[in-house]
Amino acid sequence: MANQSIAIATPDAPACVSVLIPGSKSATCRGIVLGALANGPVALHGALQADDTMALLQAVQAMGIATRVETDVLHIDGGGVATAPPAEPVTLDMGFGGAPARFAIALASLGQHAVVIDGAPRLRARPMHDAITLLGELGVVATPIGEGPGLPLEVQPSPWSTHSISIARTSTSQVVSALLLVAS
Repeated sequence: MANQSIAIATPDAPACVSVLIPGSKSATCRGIVLGALANGPVALHGALQADDTMALLQAVQAMGIATRVETDVLHIDGGGVATAPPAEPVTLDMGFGGAPARFAIALASLGQHAVVIDGAPRLRARPMHDAITLLGELGVVATPIGEGPGLPLEVQPSPWSTHSISIARTSTSQVVSALLLVAS
């Protein structure tokens, strides 16, 4: 997760310039999910702090996992999704982020309490049927509760009823990544 430094060399001067590459949104989101499921504290160095990554970090915190941001380091206490009931029903606002929303849906499937995942109007218009269908095959109920077929979506967690599902070619890679990340 750390920022990468690339040395640029020319025939006359080896390694004369270093360029610092910022963290990746995709890698940061995946790191947040893995950090939430870790068996202890995790520090993500060089993590990108963008709208999508911060929405996912806040979602993890709302599901009962302590987090904090320290300059370019995201700290996540790990331990899996909330084991104690939240003080009030949890609604996660994923903003505009499709990938963070799909990751939050997968994480919510492992929790102890129902979670509503929502987002901006543009995110509500994005398809979530792959997540709903695949979670259903695993025995998790994910139900659209709004006017459309996607968000807002309520996830009723339950133990996965199978360890094997078939994923169609048309499934978004974000849903597949989310399920693979939480499957362990």
